[in-house]
Amino acid sequence: MEFKFKFLTMNSSLTIYFSKENLTTRFVDYSNTVFLPSICFFGMLTSIGCIVASFKKDESQANIINFIFINSLIDFFFLLAQFFVLIIRCGSLCPYSYSYFSKFYQIYVFWFASYSLLNSQVLFSIYIAYDRLQVFSARIDRKN
Repeated sequence: MEFKFKFLTMNSSLTIYFSKENLTTRFVDYSNTVFLPSICFFGMLTSIGCIVASFKKDESQANIINFIFINSLIDFFFLLAQFFVLIIRCGSLCPYSYSYFSKFYQIYVFWFASYSLLNSQVLFSIYIAYDRLQVFSARIDRKN
């Protein structure tokens, strides 16, 4: 049984729920606990494959291999942080979604650390694009 109260304030109404059953649908709960972690696990496996493949000793393509290695390493740690979405978004399927540990994980790992990794990946891509632009500019200067 669910009790639902509405408190009226000046501009809005505030609803208080005494059960987690109706906060999210079962489809969303199962998607967050089964589907998303399985996609993250697959992504972690492919990132590990790229990391292992980047240890190939080909000196002619060292810059590209370094880019693949760093990009795959950042991807792996980002997906590892996202893999545990089942802790914070399990809804009514588990009792841990609103505990102190899950909220700590959500704020400091899920949001802060994983999106810091994502931003570092973007900055690294900008660095690579700038480096490629300099190589291209140097080739044009040599032709003139």
